[in-house]
Amino acid sequence: MSLAKIDCVCMIGVGTMLMMNRKEDVESNTSDKSWLIYAILSAVFASLTSILGKIGISGIDSNLGTAIRTSVVLVMAWLMVFVKNKQSQIKSIDHKELLFIILSGFATGASWLCFYRALLLKSERS
Repeated sequence: MSLAKIDCVCMIGVGTMLMMNRKEDVESNTSDKSWLIYAILSAVFASLTSILGKIGISGIDSNLGTAIRTSVVLVMAWLMVFVKNKQSQIKSIDHKELLFIILSGFATGASWLCFYRALLLKSERS
């Protein structure tokens, strides 16, 4: 395993730990460990993202691959909002929270663009 891969694994671990910190004002049942199941599923799906992305990127432009992937995620996300009937909560989102959600979206988009570009460049060299 190269130093770059070790760094990436460490950054994923740090990011996961940061996401697990709950807001101080939110009370939760500390005996409930259902979050662990979702954390494990998240790691499994992240792994599948890399594997399926590597297979799917061969022969297409990396930006097109990102656009297709993003479209699927967008449809799934809005479907969940409407299935759970949460669309009315959009108006009540705090502006600061909204700003950070938007910034997170930009970071996600940049991550995906770089991810697919790296996969494409790697597959061209193989």
